[in-house]
Amino acid sequence: MEAIYFDEGVGNSKRQLLESKALDSSTLEFDKGCAGNRICADAAIQQADWDASRVREKLKRDIDAHASSVRSAKLSELNINHEKQLSASLTGPVEALLETGGKDTWTSTRKLLNHETEVAVSEFSAAVAGFELDKDTSTKMMQNLRDYARNVVEKKAREEAANIVIHMKVSSFSVCILLLNLSSWHSISDIFGMYA
Repeated sequence: MEAIYFDEGVGNSKRQLLESKALDSSTLEFDKGCAGNRICADAAIQQADWDASRVREKLKRDIDAHASSVRSAKLSELNINHEKQLSASLTGPVEALLETGGKDTWTSTRKLLNHETEVAVSEFSAAVAGFELDKDTSTKMMQNLRDYARNVVEKKAREEAANIVIHMKVSSFSVCILLLNLSSWHSISDIFGMYA
């Protein structure tokens, strides 16, 4: 819950500090590697008027691009894992609720959907807190997770609706067979006349 109140300025300044340290460290390692090397010394003499700030900027862009791609991959992985978790926690119970078909089926389904969605969103929010996402991105990702959960329930409801037609046909057929076996009926037309 503390992650919600986390100051983005602190995260941004920490990121800038770490990037600066990584850049300084890379530059220092490069300089140390060139200290006793004749080729590097010749290159330094030939490139004496060379502007190192462009190389530093390129290195900084490359580091930022790599960090961004790793961040995107990790966020995608978290999103996929939470979608799988939602699907697993909703599919079976929703199917069972729809198959039993009581008076409070939709109320129970709605309660289950809300509960499982909020659990997943809460866990997802805690997991992405360290990524220092802006509020809009974070809100959008959590809304996408909510929409995914709703779609899982809608898909399962559509599947069960298709199954209901089959169950009704089987039930109707069973009733017809039962009625045919009763000795009090005189003709098949009497039985089918009931369904007309």
